[in-house]
Amino acid sequence: VIASMLKRVDNAVFEVVDLSIKGELEMGAAQVFDLASDGVQLTDLTNLTEEEIDGISEEDQKKIADLKATITDDTKAKIEDFKQQIIDGKLEVPFE
Repeated sequence: VIASMLKRVDNAVFEVVDLSIKGELEMGAAQVFDLASDGVQLTDLTNLTEEEIDGISEEDQKKIADLKATITDDTKAKIEDFKQQIIDGKLEVPFE
């Protein structure tokens, strides 16, 4: 399975600003923005904006559409299950 991940910087910035406004931002403390906090997410490329689409060649747009067409509902369900296992701590994703 080929996948594309989004780093949800918008959510991270919102959270940090919100904590700062509330006076709850702990300066110097590491913040974790993961699947559970919507800091990252798997994209199915369905939410592309017009500007993003305009930046993709027609050939690549067709490749994306062809790839999306091959992903079955069963595969989507398995991906969601893996996502929930990661959030629940049942499946560990190594990182460094």
